[in-house]
Amino acid sequence: MKVSVGFLTYNSDKYLPDFLESLVRQSFKDLEVLGLDNGSTELTTGGSRDDSAKFIQKNYPQIKFFQAKENLGFSKGHNFLINVSRGEYYLCLNPDVLLELNFIEELARVLDEKPKLGSVGGKLKYWDFKIPQPQYQMVHGEPPLSRGQEQQGQTLTVPKGSDPVAKEQLRGQDDGKTDMIDSLGLKFKASHCFEDLAQGDLDRVEYNQSRQIFGPSGAAALYRRKALDEVVLGQSDCFRLVSANTHNLKSSAYYQFFDENMFAYKEDIDLAYRLQWTSWKSWYQATAVAYHHRSAMKRKAQNAKLKSFLETRKQKSRFIKKMSTLNHLILLSKNFSWRFSWKIKISTVVLELGKFCYLFLREPYLLRQYWKFWSIRKKLHISPKKVGVVEIEKLIYWRDGRNPPSLF
Repeated sequence: MKVSVGFLTYNSDKYLPDFLESLVRQSFKDLEVLGLDNGSTELTTGGSRDDSAKFIQKNYPQIKFFQAKENLGFSKGHNFLINVSRGEYYLCLNPDVLLELNFIEELARVLDEKPKLGSVGGKLKYWDFKIPQPQYQMVHGEPPLSRGQEQQGQTLTVPKGSDPVAKEQLRGQDDGKTDMIDSLGLKFKASHCFEDLAQGDLDRVEYNQSRQIFGPSGAAALYRRKALDEVVLGQSDCFRLVSANTHNLKSSAYYQFFDENMFAYKEDIDLAYRLQWTSWKSWYQATAVAYHHRSAMKRKAQNAKLKSFLETRKQKSRFIKKMSTLNHLILLSKNFSWRFSWKIKISTVVLELGKFCYLFLREPYLLRQYWKFWSIRKKLHISPKKVGVVEIEKLIYWRDGRNPPSLF
């Protein structure tokens, strides 16, 4: 088995028809597909519970689909799938992506040709996702109601989800593909501020050049299993939190590849950092194209000025800000080195002090995350530094634009 594809669902049923169709139609066939539902609970527009598991079991029986007893988060969920996978490579996917036909083939070819690479990502463009009516019925078996129709007691008439005509009608509609970049990989700044490369830009010629990057976006990233085994963090308890269903699960030890102290957000940055410290490089492959549905709010925030940034930050949920604050402290404590150049050390310290002052004045409830970090700090696995800091600094984007020639 060459590639194991793993995806998590959490109230994600609206994406599944498009996502899974793009997955099963891939030109690359030497793969297995694994899925895990993270305890979906949301009620849909039609008033029914998220039906991801039933939809997959009925329409895609070739997918090995598991159900968690609770929401495991991104890290623990993918750790479970990596542990039960059999592939030489592991493709980490979000269900809110749409893959071009050769996406997996292009990524797998790169890892085959470049044995020093631990990970590779493609060109992610923004997916302007809008759920069409036939797609809703494919998942729920009943049509959605618009707000006006609900008030009038009317229903919509759409083709049955099991009818192949409905699927063809669905594919024929506007698929929402755009030329706006969502991510070309992870951007590592001298201050240890991380962003998605080229996010919000329109696709252009220079983005057609494949090259080395710090790491891929966790929304669609292919990892070499051998590389993941080298950065394992210890054992995981994910096995006991997943229902076996009809699949026979091994009871031997399960391991952490993504850090399970990071429930969600920035876990892909931490993994990219750990792989770099162990000399596993990462690559951006321009010919592997996919589309990712991400909020416009976040896309605008990347290059926003202070006023816009403050307005955007107000719109983010407390949960997101809590996870982001805690996880940034975790990845810094594990991966930062005092052997970095003075410019990096000063930039990082100044930014962290500035963030602390901002939180103290504007969002004091987030200061609890510092205490939470302090309480778990002794349990964290500090990343072994097998390469010199010079190798890491080659990947950094400087404020004055002095970027290495291998980077954008």
